Amino acid sequence: MDKLPMHGPHTHMSPEEVEKWYSKIEEEYNTYLKEYNVKFPKKDSSKALWLVYLKKYEGKLVHKDTISAFVNSVRTDSGKDQQVRHLAAEGWNILNKGDKLPKENKTVPSGYHVLLTTESPKPSFIMKALKRIGRIGAKNFEQLKYAYGCRCATCGSQEGKPHFLEPSLRTKLEQGHMNPLKPLTLEIRYHNVNSVIRCIKTIMSLTQKGERAQWHLPGRS
Repeated sequence: MDKLPMHGPHTHMSPEEVEKWYSKIEEEYNTYLKEYNVKFPKKDSSKALWLVYLKKYEGKLVHKDTISAFVNSVRTDSGKDQQVRHLAAEGWNILNKGDKLPKENKTVPSGYHVLLTTESPKPSFIMKALKRIGRIGAKNFEQLKYAYGCRCATCGSQEGKPHFLEPSLRTKLEQGHMNPLKPLTLEIRYHNVNSVIRCIKTIMSLTQKGERAQWHLPGRS
């Protein structure tokens, strides 16, 4: 992932350009993020300017000092050290220091931030929200996986990592339920001790051993 140079004319924007990017962010927020309770910053606030700058250079690593220079060029009353990292805690899909970069075996360097997209919230934000409101709040299977920490509800194996029962294999999660004759729907997943998240290897192992599969959800009996 490319780094934006720390200094240069790109640290300035005209009021019209700031307005253009803010309007685009607001439009995408209302379309993709509002339903997840991501916090939307007030117009002309420092947080709004952080997002404007990161949106313009979406997908690039941007140093906090560069963002601070831009904010100070627009708002002379703002501080020199802008705490951009707080945007991620409010649901914006932004990576901060130490976060793993997508498709790279690297992490975000110290002092840098990168906006991945404004069309989906930060996954960890969804996971924390689901834990607060309960798993019943999941709207789709991906959200449900985050509520379980991307682990099998039967054996606890984590998606993409070695399986507990067969370490040589990687865990793959699938949506499931007690009655194989019923379709896989989000409505079915909450019935009784139905396992909504299970891994294929666990199902095969239990079947081969002739055991009756008891799919117990965490926190339920």
